[in-house]
Amino acid sequence: MALFFLPAPVVPDDSRQPPETGGSGRWQTGKLNRPKGIMDIAIGSNQLRNTNGIFVAQDQDLIKIERRPEDGDILLSMDLYNPAGTQVARLVRNQWTSNAHDRFEIQLSPESVTLIDRTLKGPVISVHKDADHGVQVPQARFYLPGGMVSEVTADSWHVGNKMELKNADVDMEGGAIEIQ
Repeated sequence: MALFFLPAPVVPDDSRQPPETGGSGRWQTGKLNRPKGIMDIAIGSNQLRNTNGIFVAQDQDLIKIERRPEDGDILLSMDLYNPAGTQVARLVRNQWTSNAHDRFEIQLSPESVTLIDRTLKGPVISVHKDADHGVQVPQARFYLPGGMVSEVTADSWHVGNKMELKNADVDMEGGAIEIQ
């Protein structure tokens, strides 16, 4: 199990500063001149910079985190699976499109979005606003397609018993986060 990034498509982008003008040619953390939808995500102790907010597992978009441009509110989309790896719910921009037996609950506040699993009696994911239009994911525990568990704590991010990420600082170059 490894963490990879899926690079963003190469398209002309006036918000990048070319190297010949003193810029690095990359988006800078904390700057507001990034392309729309590009953000930094802190997951446990890990910093994933310049990501498009999409987490991919087994060639499927599993999670999408956005910040609404008008007010900065967090918009979470997520496919939720049970321990057997069967999809049991879908959240799209903070609205349930399916949620069998109301197994999951969403808690919204001006600063965060938290999903709670009523069956397993615990948080699935908690996403908090961060400075400069980024977000923090201080805790999470959710299942991937196929049933492998992904868990985020303050110290690390584990996926099954194959991947552990601690204190990583990765520039995702505008791409998605792929969990393999």
